Amino acid sequence: GLDAAVSAYEDEAENIIQKFMIIETGILLVGLIAIAIEIFIIFQPMARKIRYQIEYLNTANKELEQFAYVASHDLKAPLRAIDNLSSWIIEDLGDDICDGVKEKLILLKRRSKRLEDMLSDILEFSRAGRQLPPPIKLDLNQFLPQVIDMIALPDGFKVTLPGDLPSIVSAQTPLEQVLINSINNAVKHHDKDQGTINIHVIDQKKLLEFEIKDDGPGIPDQYQEKVFEMFQTLQPRDKTEGTGLGMSIIKKIVEYQGGQVWIENHNHNRGLSLKFTWPKTPNQEVMSHAA
Repeated sequence: GLDAAVSAYEDEAENIIQKFMIIETGILLVGLIAIAIEIFIIFQPMARKIRYQIEYLNTANKELEQFAYVASHDLKAPLRAIDNLSSWIIEDLGDDICDGVKEKLILLKRRSKRLEDMLSDILEFSRAGRQLPPPIKLDLNQFLPQVIDMIALPDGFKVTLPGDLPSIVSAQTPLEQVLINSINNAVKHHDKDQGTINIHVIDQKKLLEFEIKDDGPGIPDQYQEKVFEMFQTLQPRDKTEGTGLGMSIIKKIVEYQGGQVWIENHNHNRGLSLKFTWPKTPNQEVMSHAA
């Protein structure tokens, strides 16, 4: 009798505990549901606002790209007309043209060409990093020499490449554009008729660090951030034909890919290294913009 009574008591106690746990679990679920509802009520307007802002930015970006495209193409036509008119005047006057007039007409041609280049760079900047082709496997041992072959290096300049490089998965065009702009920039701002540009690649697990190292005049430390701003040149406009957008385009493309770009002077006060990181595989945000 006593054992039966104890057993019955234990069964009843276990039933009570189970019911209590069920009730407690139900209360917890109700509390969680209430919290979820409250969070939904609080954050729904915020989510709606964020979604609206994203749609607004997408629309603004499309309108900006369309404006840059139309402006660059529509403004190039009169610039070409000015350039052609200047050439015709020089040809028609022949030997009768005085040196002062000829010099001013040549200056007009050079300025119109610079403005045309600037319009092209504005369009390129507006498109930089967007409308990407699908990523493909790139063997850098083959890819880098192909990029160098695309550049018309002046006589006296050479580019050295590293060996035993890895393969990456990336859209080809953006990386090509960054490398070509970097090398052309090093040649354009070199202060001598000959020079060497060394390319180095360092493996950093998920990233590759590229270095484009030249033996030119370098850039003072106080101007190393400024060169990445739009329309910034360190030399007077009459001494260089650059538009001041090359480094801005490089920065925009690299950062869009999830990398970073910076400049380092060499210790001996001559030469410059442009360095940037590039992911070995594209992130999801970049993949979503690939064609």
